[in-house]
Amino acid sequence: MTDEELVAALAQHQEAALSALIDQYGDFIRQVVWHYLQGEYLRGYTLDIENRSYYQIWQKIDLYDADKGTFKSWLGTVVKNQTLDYIKGLAGIKQDVAMPTTLNTAAEEEPTEPDWATLFRPLNDQERAIFQLYFVDGQFPAEIAKQLHIKPATVYKNLSRGRLKIQKEALKHGNLYQSLY
Repeated sequence: MTDEELVAALAQHQEAALSALIDQYGDFIRQVVWHYLQGEYLRGYTLDIENRSYYQIWQKIDLYDADKGTFKSWLGTVVKNQTLDYIKGLAGIKQDVAMPTTLNTAAEEEPTEPDWATLFRPLNDQERAIFQLYFVDGQFPAEIAKQLHIKPATVYKNLSRGRLKIQKEALKHGNLYQSLY
């Protein structure tokens, strides 16, 4: 089924279209979700976020405009927003739950923001710019390529080479670099 046919069928709320969407774009949607869910704990919410994303796509398909971009890009944006909203919701729930101060419980460490400058130190200037846009700003490789006026394949190559450089550096300095994986 082409993207145009898929969009038309989704707009008519055909259940077969939802199945086709999952078949054609399910892996892509999971990749987008996992890009923003760092760590095994957060990835436990993957199915819930995917279901919310499918529901939003089903409800908001009329907002898709082919003149503004590809269907895949629109999907990525919907899934990205659903994932980030879900993460914010989890943070809000965590703040609302007040723990009694008299109990002796093991303290749960809040994840800290990595020291990006230290992490990216082994990279050259172009790799550092790409890693900043990808890991810190959360942009997709196609967006990065357009912004930096390079090919998407170049973005992927720099991400791959940069990860190898960071892995080599990690062997010297321990698990400081684990947060990129």
